[in-house]
Amino acid sequence: MQLNRIPSANALSTAFRKEILKELETLEDDETIKVVIITGASNYFSAGFDLNEFASVDSTNVADLIKSADELVCKLSFYKKPTIAAINGPALAGGMDLAIICDIRIASESAIFSGPEIKFIPALYGPYARILGEGMARELILTGKLITAKEALEMGLINKITSPEMLHVEAKKMAQMIAEAPLSVLQTEKKVMQAVQGKFVADSIDFENEIFHEILLDKTHRQEFKNNVKAYLQKIKKN
Repeated sequence: MQLNRIPSANALSTAFRKEILKELETLEDDETIKVVIITGASNYFSAGFDLNEFASVDSTNVADLIKSADELVCKLSFYKKPTIAAINGPALAGGMDLAIICDIRIASESAIFSGPEIKFIPALYGPYARILGEGMARELILTGKLITAKEALEMGLINKITSPEMLHVEAKKMAQMIAEAPLSVLQTEKKVMQAVQGKFVADSIDFENEIFHEILLDKTHRQEFKNNVKAYLQKIKKN
């Protein structure tokens, strides 16, 4: 599955998240497919949430924005088939979240990672804590710092680095190794993995979603959020 919203660096608008969710559901229901690879079109994996949409969020579209974000995180977190993120370029904010929720992450040498959303909204934390450990996850999330693919490999954020030319080859090779197992076995293994992670995963997703809801549904908090987004956009335009 290729994220293809090139003019916006594959940013995750509400409409685009709905398209991704629909495609994920189609692939999940297709019994001829055992493994799903997610990658980005052009030079970006994904720039994360669409900040222009964030900056203009109001009472008319906030419910749809929240619902689409919740559904995409939950769908990938409890997906019935193995997923591989083939990270071809920058994976920022929600784009990095999309990758971290996948089972396996393979990155091009040109990939970079960052969570700049901490400048205007609390960031997703649970998956990072589980994969990186509390100390490294807190540093990455609280600073929003940019890291290279090499640094991401060293800290355990990704599984493998490859050249840009070989990224899709390596991702398909990994998918083929996984696909040697019967689909029913893979689906059961995914259930086991999700069960071992336990109620903590569902609870952490629910809690983080509640925080997101609280910020966007409350008029005062929403205005503060929009002001933060606009200030961030002005800052990056100056730089």
